[in-house]
Amino acid sequence: MKEPSISFHYVPAHEYLLIKVVGVYQATAENHVFLEFLERMNQFGVKKALVDYREGTYQSNTLTALDRPRLLESLKIPRSFRIASVHQEKTESLHFLESLLQNHQYKFRIFTQMQEAKEWLEISGPLPEE
Repeated sequence: MKEPSISFHYVPAHEYLLIKVVGVYQATAENHVFLEFLERMNQFGVKKALVDYREGTYQSNTLTALDRPRLLESLKIPRSFRIASVHQEKTESLHFLESLLQNHQYKFRIFTQMQEAKEWLEISGPLPEE
């Protein structure tokens, strides 16, 4: 399967990290994407992230989803980070992941509307390249 395109953009005007995913992202037990995420959040000193899956798809199985809180804890991803993820639709597996992370005290929400995600993150203005 072809690797998805994942790009990271710092938005200094609103102090958040925009992560754009194009293609199919198959969640695995690997942590390289989370390591890059944490590195970028720390590099720019931000606590908000907006993950844009509007041109991508997130796929995961139940066991991988169940392992996500442990993975985030092992990488020391702070629970103070606020992460909004925007998808074309909120599937049952995405709802499960959202509930699971929230139950572990992570500030993580799934949205289908970009404006709602931006309001939850308390950011405004157009996205880079919009």
